[in-house]
Amino acid sequence: MKKLFVLPLFLIFLSSFAVSQNWFQGSLDDAVAKAKSEDKLVLIDFFSDG
Repeated sequence: MKKLFVLPLFLIFLSSFAVSQNWFQGSLDDAVAKAKSEDKLVLIDFFSDG
């Protein structure tokens, strides 16, 4: 019974992070400079279809 209650709460918790993301739009150099100033990492996502 606890699993049926915990799973929906977990999914709501995860979805709240997806909605609150602020994606950076700019050059890679700008992203690296901003990450250094905020002491954060830079995530680069690549996609290929082929």
